[in-house]
Amino acid sequence: MNHEQSQQSTRTTQIGSGRPITDRWPIDQAALVQLMGAETAAKMPDYLPYFFETSTPQVQRLLLAARQRNGSDMGLMAHTLRGSGANMAMTSLVKLCLAIEKAAEAGDIETAVAQAKALAAEYTLIMEAYQMPPLEIS
Repeated sequence: MNHEQSQQSTRTTQIGSGRPITDRWPIDQAALVQLMGAETAAKMPDYLPYFFETSTPQVQRLLLAARQRNGSDMGLMAHTLRGSGANMAMTSLVKLCLAIEKAAEAGDIETAVAQAKALAAEYTLIMEAYQMPPLEIS
């Protein structure tokens, strides 16, 4: 294996039935180390229960706003989730939140709703990857 190949390799862990956890998904390890430092990044699993405890109600409010076609609330919840996701280096979640924010800000409710559905699916995969209880959508 050459240097370039070793740089591109990822560590993979399969937990539960969800998508495998890799160095890049759901937590971007390189971004996390850059954000928090190696020592704190190593403690990230300790923070996951709190992340899910606080973000799950936000996801539920985002989905309610999507069902109600409320662009303002979708944008607000997406912004809040983007910050939480960024603090956890969950880049896939952050990208979806940003897409919702931009669509809601532009008044493109259909795109914001579609992105909210994609976010719910991604969030569910992340929860499954960490063996968290499934997202309950009311």
